[in-house]
Amino acid sequence: MKQRTDLLIVGAGPYGLATAAYAQMRGVDHVLLGEPMEFWWRHMPDDMLLRSGPEWHIDPLDIHTFESYIATSHGSRYSVNPIPVGLFRDYGDWFRRAYHLDAKPGWCESRQSGQDSLSRHGDWRIRGPAQAQS
Repeated sequence: MKQRTDLLIVGAGPYGLATAAYAQMRGVDHVLLGEPMEFWWRHMPDDMLLRSGPEWHIDPLDIHTFESYIATSHGSRYSVNPIPVGLFRDYGDWFRRAYHLDAKPGWCESRQSGQDSLSRHGDWRIRGPAQAQS
């Protein structure tokens, strides 16, 4: 199945979610491809601690920050440092819902650009569950 978009974001981890939120805010046609925070859910134990402190976050708009997530979901007096991976995954899910980010499961099989290497649009094919959903 071929689809067209201005921006194909491959991977729905923290940086993919952040990129999708920024693209959405800027009005850029985009597709976020992947399972949200999948690597973090499958390969990182809940009690593993991040080196980043609570002031670090993934929101390029500085609205849905980790600190705002903590204040909203745990209360303003709740303090956490260092951050357990399980809590950060929950933040990623909260962030995705706050921005209404829709990730398509699957992976990019191929990508072809237009005739011009500076073409804004490219065709891409997906393989996996997203085929049936599009």
